[in-house]
Amino acid sequence: MPTKRRLLLLFIFFCLGAIARTSSAAPAIDFSCAGYAGNGSIPPTIPAIFLVRPTGDDDTALLQAALDRAATFPVRPDGFHGAVLLSAGTFNVSGQLVMQDSGVVLRGTADFGTTIVATGHARRTLIEIGSRDAPATQPSAPIVDETVAPGCGHSPWKTAAIFMREIRLSSLGPARRNGSPIWE
Repeated sequence: MPTKRRLLLLFIFFCLGAIARTSSAAPAIDFSCAGYAGNGSIPPTIPAIFLVRPTGDDDTALLQAALDRAATFPVRPDGFHGAVLLSAGTFNVSGQLVMQDSGVVLRGTADFGTTIVATGHARRTLIEIGSRDAPATQPSAPIVDETVAPGCGHSPWKTAAIFMREIRLSSLGPARRNGSPIWE
């Protein structure tokens, strides 16, 4: 075997060894607490109190009115007001839908024939779900890790124990991920 070829193979061998030592595989993401009730339970079937059909035009006001009206129905023993059922078709929303009351369900057809389309060019949260009260804020905590691998078992916050004890999901406020500026 020629010397150059041996040196090349030896170089590749050492490079692969160095890569193997420095790269740490990220742990698998744990989805066991995702979904309804945070444990993969099957969501309850809430009876529909309204059936809404798409108009073919802007359906923002129609959908918002149905959500607001559903919130005025009495709370049932299961804790829900009821569901707003969207029939099959495409609902065009030029604005934003706001769901501020607990116990209201927005549901499409069982055959996945319902689509809500955000029309227009503005970036926005299409369906804002939250409380009528302003979210409580907590003091910020410095982040000490450059990156946090998915499914990692540690917190990136310096004061993680204090931070995690004081903060509650309901006090975090809305989580946002705006669309790409290219879409504007």
